Amino acid sequence: MIQLPHGYNAGTDIYPHVHWASLSNVGTDKVTLGIEYTWANPGEPFGNSTIIYGSDPAYAPIDALEHAVSNLPLILGVGKTKVSMIVCRIFRDVSHVDDNFSDDVGLLEITFHYEVDPRWY
Repeated sequence: MIQLPHGYNAGTDIYPHVHWASLSNVGTDKVTLGIEYTWANPGEPFGNSTIIYGSDPAYAPIDALEHAVSNLPLILGVGKTKVSMIVCRIFRDVSHVDDNFSDDVGLLEITFHYEVDPRWY
């Protein structure tokens, strides 16, 4: 679960990316990572989940044990407040048409970039 920081500019979009690594060379192959999420404000029910995918690393080729980053599509923040919460799972989809890497990868972390409310500071 992710609690949006109180400096989050309410109603703005979030830009996620995933940090990962592999024990073997990835080269220019693609690894498809996904986030399944639902996002709710206090006093609202969590609705159906949405899945977004990213298959293009920020750079290639990727060597064994190298810190890799894959961007995912933006998450729309319309109507979301400063104290809203995102419930999510992060996964690799090896059955996705874009995933052509044959070895395992390890998740390092997920990062959410967001617009800061200028009144917060």
